Amino acid sequence: MATPEAPLRELLKTISFTQFPLHTTPAFFAPAEIPRPQLHVHPPLRQTSGSSPTCDARSLQALALLRFASYDFDTTYGSAPDASPDGALPFLLLPSRAALSATALGDLVAGSLPEEPADHQAYVVLAERNLLPAIDYLVWVDQDGGHVASRMLPAHPLVQWALGYQYAGRIGSHLRVGQPELAGSTLDAQVLFENAMRAMDALVVLLAQNEFFAGERPGRLDALVFACVNCLLESPVPSPVRRALLREHSEYAPLVSFAMRILERYFPSEEEKI
Repeated sequence: MATPEAPLRELLKTISFTQFPLHTTPAFFAPAEIPRPQLHVHPPLRQTSGSSPTCDARSLQALALLRFASYDFDTTYGSAPDASPDGALPFLLLPSRAALSATALGDLVAGSLPEEPADHQAYVVLAERNLLPAIDYLVWVDQDGGHVASRMLPAHPLVQWALGYQYAGRIGSHLRVGQPELAGSTLDAQVLFENAMRAMDALVVLLAQNEFFAGERPGRLDALVFACVNCLLESPVPSPVRRALLREHSEYAPLVSFAMRILERYFPSEEEKI
């Protein structure tokens, strides 16, 4: 006598699975639509008109680059780079929900920026290697700059400490890449400052009496140098580099005037909602 098949198996024989999935549940949370691209950057130190949009040089460089190119975007201030492709601010979130890292912004707006001389790329590398690290160190790594970084991070003490520790560690490691003179358990701030001063010496000569490095309109090098100089001027962290910029009859006065010119022309009012 044959043993009857299990009831469940008999039931399955009567069901025809012609479409998958059998049931879909709508998403409980859906991402909000954005009409324009959003540039996510660190917030400013002071929410007052005429102040710098942010004291993070990389964020300010991205803001300047998009404004130089007359790119239509909204600014979103924050400190958690959850959607960033490289895990860091700044990044650009497109209406398609795709996200572009800071390094991709130059290619995005390349057609809207002035063509720069070939040797400008060497000065971009010079500023990125020698000037930008000094600002990153002063704002994010140096203990004297802790109060500056804290004002660009969430107010909750525990979250602020965790993010500040994360940023300081990542930036400290990044500063050592390709620079054997900075190897060791602690960063040599004096080496960073000396490198920054040498970079500014070269940039002053290149700028000369010109309004912008790129000519009649600012370009990539202008965005980078403006971000570095303006962050040095805006940040209250003392350093030999900042003192050299602010010194009366300073040889770096052309760089200060250059940064003020861009701030007034492209950032006339920083009263955006934070």
